[in-house]
Amino acid sequence: MARNWHQASIIEVTCRQRNGMQSAEEEPLFPWLTRFCAYRERCVSVVRLKLRSRGFVGESANEFIVRLQEQDYLCEERYARMFAGGHFRQKQWGRKKIEAALRAKGIAQPLIIRALGELSAAEYKSTLLRLAEKTWRQQSGHADPVRWARVRAALLRKGFESVLISGIRQQVMPVQKKR
Repeated sequence: MARNWHQASIIEVTCRQRNGMQSAEEEPLFPWLTRFCAYRERCVSVVRLKLRSRGFVGESANEFIVRLQEQDYLCEERYARMFAGGHFRQKQWGRKKIEAALRAKGIAQPLIIRALGELSAAEYKSTLLRLAEKTWRQQSGHADPVRWARVRAALLRKGFESVLISGIRQQVMPVQKKR
């Protein structure tokens, strides 16, 4: 019975918040949001979706977001850096695909540029070369021009730049011996 009383109390407080009677700090949802943001880096759009699913929109959602940013639970720049580094190292995504994903999450262009700038150029190129060689080996049943077209298409889908892909072609394709 106490459990139901507590749940009813939370619902009542939540309804008062929506009517503008309490601040975000007093809201039972705020400690949950701090844990949600502390568990893993989040961006504003994800937090806004989570708030919308709980019925908070407009000014009440903005109040939560501002409070989370003030207490350093929510930082778009930190999120962009972590997202770019993680998706490059774990999923071997290229800059183009990372940029598109960050743009889709509503991250500002200057933050995206800064996050992509932190990727090591040497590591980026070695990852590109390793993926190209792996895909080249997987396409062994095809003629060389078809193999290279498939390698190039796979790397473009991963988000690597066309100029860089063309630059590694000679390293991936074996040199043809003249008869």
